[in-house]
Amino acid sequence: MRLTGSVVISLEVELGWAKHDLNEYDHLSEDRRTETRTLSNLLDWCESAEVPITFDVVGHLLLDACDGNHEGRPGDGWFDADPGTDVESDPLFYAPDMIDAICSSPVPHDVCTHTFSHTPCGEVTSETVDWELRRAQDAHDEFGIPWSRAFVPPRHSSAHERVLKQNGIDTVRTPEPCRLIQMNVGRRLYHNALSPYQPSDGRICDGTAVTPSTPYISLGCPNLSMGQLDPHPVFRLIPVSLRKQWHLRRLCRGVDRAIQSDATLHVWSHLWDLSNAHQRDIVERFIAYAGARQEQGEIDVLTMADFGRVIRQTN
Repeated sequence: MRLTGSVVISLEVELGWAKHDLNEYDHLSEDRRTETRTLSNLLDWCESAEVPITFDVVGHLLLDACDGNHEGRPGDGWFDADPGTDVESDPLFYAPDMIDAICSSPVPHDVCTHTFSHTPCGEVTSETVDWELRRAQDAHDEFGIPWSRAFVPPRHSSAHERVLKQNGIDTVRTPEPCRLIQMNVGRRLYHNALSPYQPSDGRICDGTAVTPSTPYISLGCPNLSMGQLDPHPVFRLIPVSLRKQWHLRRLCRGVDRAIQSDATLHVWSHLWDLSNAHQRDIVERFIAYAGARQEQGEIDVLTMADFGRVIRQTN
């Protein structure tokens, strides 16, 4: 028995934690005003279309305040960027209001973990990953939201299977293999911005449900401004309206392919990628399209946790 056609949308909510180890914040708006507005818009669109999303949230964002000390995590200096203040003082590092907005939606969105502090799992020990997941679960408990069984490792890093299982995680997003590193700059730009999105079959690997995705953002449009960052110069020669049209068609055709092949289209992005007017326009129309196809009974829009449950029933 196969999983019928489905769409999974996952959105990484990281804010200041995304590149805190690199000391990079220019992709974000001041005081996250634009990101907060984008999330509000997104929740409204999802409610209108009855489309659920998996929000991959850095656990520290659930806190409304802290002193900057997080004892027990192996390694020195990782929390140097933590301001040790509160949401009013440093809203890029604390965002309980955003999580509350997600959980207050009538749509059954899923808040899964993206580790506590955006730790690349493949670059640290299993003990560190275990600390990150346990601390994230504590943050979920303190906030009063259930611990999701889904997980998105930061920066597509590999996760420790044993550690995931002992922390109750049984569904993971994993990028499909890609030959980008073997491509020249021109082909890489084409592949990232224009190549068709291909749905794929999920799989069970050692008891863990794997939902494949692209290694690069796919919900947001890489040939437009991403958040507060300008696109690659080569794309600026192309009218914005045409770039938007290309990407929306790319997304909608991916849904159509998932329907035709009874496969799963998993698209993802960071919240900050979508935080400008052009990106929001595309996403609003895509969510409406996916919702309409779901309403017609042609496809299911699933959270990652739901995807994991369904694929276990069909294997």
